[in-house]
Amino acid sequence: MSLRRQDHRRAAVPIVEAVQRYLASDPKRFHVPGHKGSLGAPPAVRELLGARVFDADLTELPGLDDLHEPSGPIRDAEALLAELKQADHALFLVGGSSAGLLGLMIALVAPGDRVLVHRNCHRAVMAGLILTGANPVYLLPRCHQDWAMDLLVEPEEYVQAAERYPDARLAIMLHPSYYGVVCSLRDAIGKLRYRGVTVIVDEAHGAHFGFHPKLPQSAYTQGADAVVQSAHKSLGALTGGAWLLAREGSVDVHRLRSALRLIQTSSPSYPLLASLDAARAWAYAEGREVWGRVLDCARRLKDLLCGVKGLRVLRDEDVGRWGFSIDPTRLTFTLAPLGWDARRVDEHLRTDFGVFVEMQDGRNLLCILGPGDWWGSPSISRLIEALQSLAHCPQSGMLPDLPCAPPLPKQVLSPREAYFAPSERVPLARAAGRVAAQLITPYPPGTPVLCPGEEITPQHIEYIQGMSARGVRFVGLDEASRLTVVAGT
Repeated sequence: MSLRRQDHRRAAVPIVEAVQRYLASDPKRFHVPGHKGSLGAPPAVRELLGARVFDADLTELPGLDDLHEPSGPIRDAEALLAELKQADHALFLVGGSSAGLLGLMIALVAPGDRVLVHRNCHRAVMAGLILTGANPVYLLPRCHQDWAMDLLVEPEEYVQAAERYPDARLAIMLHPSYYGVVCSLRDAIGKLRYRGVTVIVDEAHGAHFGFHPKLPQSAYTQGADAVVQSAHKSLGALTGGAWLLAREGSVDVHRLRSALRLIQTSSPSYPLLASLDAARAWAYAEGREVWGRVLDCARRLKDLLCGVKGLRVLRDEDVGRWGFSIDPTRLTFTLAPLGWDARRVDEHLRTDFGVFVEMQDGRNLLCILGPGDWWGSPSISRLIEALQSLAHCPQSGMLPDLPCAPPLPKQVLSPREAYFAPSERVPLARAAGRVAAQLITPYPPGTPVLCPGEEITPQHIEYIQGMSARGVRFVGLDEASRLTVVAGT
């Protein structure tokens, strides 16, 4: 095949083209969805979204393929993604990376299997432990005290855990962290696979990795058996659009598709699938140029903000002592030196400048840069103006110290046993000695304080109370400070 024909094929968008062929046939619809191409859509949402999105909102019609057993345009689009990502297999996901993590765990482990997992895992991993009945070995991420931030589990920690637990079947890694912290995984992955441990990586925030030399490498290119990536987070796909990369001989793809059928909708969104197809084609055609522009913008923005009095930007040198670095497209900053609570900064940015950040955790704020950002764009100019204004605001005083997180609690029951056991709601103050039946974790993201099946100690109660008093919200704790515990313990 000539290079020109090969480039043309890789730039194709099979799902988009299949939908376009259907629409060009002037179809008269006697099939779901019930809106019949916007004719029956609620007027308010039709006015909000326009009619065209309803035209493309289809079901599995002849010529449009079936996500769960692809043999046409979806199969072709997945094959093009696998080629782009240099993967043995690639599967589209309509339930986000969460669906990919759940599907992999169901496909790879059985009840009672031991799984090595980072403690600051996504809640989808916890759901996978509950659904499969696997027994977790939690590994603590390195904590950066100055930034009050969890980073990553150091890769060698997984290898040491595999030595302590030779029956471990699966290791689940995070790369990058929500704050964009990355590291080299290749050596640790190689050692784990040598020991017979399958390695899957939650790379939800790294779908753009590899499209420019200055971006981090994907965990898949570093040897991982399977990787999930959220194309909607950084590549322009619609929200919920993700994909999964799997290695031949490590993952039974037929079993994996069977597992995904259990947890994904039988009515996948065709606009979402088309956006995945188009995001892949765009990344192939213009990825290096687009991400070069984003990287240039990020570098100039960080250099400028480092000159703003009292504003501190998270850089490679802040995490390099542990062998970590930062995805350069992430902007994490703090005004703690000025005594500014991140919640106040967030409110100031929103109400006075119309700037909405990705997340604030009480001390730090996170901005994600992507294909829609470039140096001199209106959004970047507004962000600079907003942050520079903070240097002229009076200091807020010293921020209160955060209480130290308690040690890992004792695992009394497996997550599945605890979740399905009879339970009751009790006040937090009277929960010492009980066993948590649900996840208790601070939000915005942080390391879970309690996972299902773990014993609640006075230290955990004191920590949760102290953090709550500082305005931290805990998922799993209601407004009356009650939590769900296993009955009879």
